[in-house]
Amino acid sequence: MAGAGVTWGYDNRTTSVRTIGSSPASLHLEFRIPGADTNPYLAFAALLASAIEGIESRLDPGPPVVGSAYETERVGLPENLSEAAAALRGSKVARRAFGDLAVDHYAAVAEFEWQQFMAVVGEWEIARYFEQA
Repeated sequence: MAGAGVTWGYDNRTTSVRTIGSSPASLHLEFRIPGADTNPYLAFAALLASAIEGIESRLDPGPPVVGSAYETERVGLPENLSEAAAALRGSKVARRAFGDLAVDHYAAVAEFEWQQFMAVVGEWEIARYFEQA
């Protein structure tokens, strides 16, 4: 994941959303939050839904970050899949955009994945917390 929290800026690689271009005709957005394992169709649909919500609700994104976004106080993003599933499950915007059935399905899948992940003791934990012969 690139970018720091819920931030935006002009041609700023430390922000989660950056605008690039020198004129209105060449201006475009770069959304830097999704990872390489993201379903691009779902990510794009969520991006469009959030943009529509912002426009219709006339939300103010605040001032752009100048300098390093890592050094500014910012609103965070979910720290893990469990937090992300809870945020999705509680999102009125996602429910309006995609419907209760889709939101509940994807939240349940994420919760299951997190439970499966947390049930496994990995190599790092074994090496860190158990004596090795």
